[in-house]
Amino acid sequence: MALIDCKFFSSVLGLSTEMTVILPEETVGQIGQQNVSQDETKVLYLLHGRSDDNTTWTRRTSIERYAAAYGIAVVMPNAHLSFYTNMAQGGRYQDFIFEEISEKISKLFGLKPAKEHCAVAGLSMGGYGAIKWALTQPERFCFAAGLSGAYDIADFWRMQDNGNADRDLVSIYGSLEKFTGGENDIQELINRCHHRKAELPELFITCGTDDFIFGHSQFLHAALNEKSIPHTYEEHPGSHDWGYWDQHIQRALATWLG
Repeated sequence: MALIDCKFFSSVLGLSTEMTVILPEETVGQIGQQNVSQDETKVLYLLHGRSDDNTTWTRRTSIERYAAAYGIAVVMPNAHLSFYTNMAQGGRYQDFIFEEISEKISKLFGLKPAKEHCAVAGLSMGGYGAIKWALTQPERFCFAAGLSGAYDIADFWRMQDNGNADRDLVSIYGSLEKFTGGENDIQELINRCHHRKAELPELFITCGTDDFIFGHSQFLHAALNEKSIPHTYEEHPGSHDWGYWDQHIQRALATWLG
């Protein structure tokens, strides 16, 4: 596999930024790893969490090795502390991730995956981003996975107990009132998808039962059930940590690619 640290200028953000990309690479005689090739490259957009960046998945897990086993490309953009949102006081990160990154990987790497060859996944803030993206643009993906996602932002807002965290959320959403019922509200996105269930990608939700935001996955599970939206929901012993995410990104890949 080729591991690429790609630095580029974002017209949407108006600044230089970066993404990490894993690309399938045919090799002969590589010790300890078998790289699988496919006729058409499948692409996984893999989103980072709140305190992380585009490099963290490769530093904390064996995602490169897992990708090699399936012969897929993995695109990991840097979304900073944005919650994959067009921020009230900051950059247009939803437009950057949902639109511009796809244009960049098409031009730079020739990756133009059709819906049946494209998936999105993420952890924590990135779990929210992955499910939000899948519900916002279901025509893009055949599979979406949220690992320990922060889906119930209203609850997440109330959980904050210091001024800095509150300011972060205000800079992202403006106010709880502006957030509720809008394009960033997972419950509202589910409501809007009620009549488009056939268009939605396969949804995979997992969280550790000792996770401090375990209730968010239960919230998402209940909201999807209320609208009879098919999905896979799993809960296992575990916390909000890389041990859980390293294990369950493998489970997500196996669910997607079988």
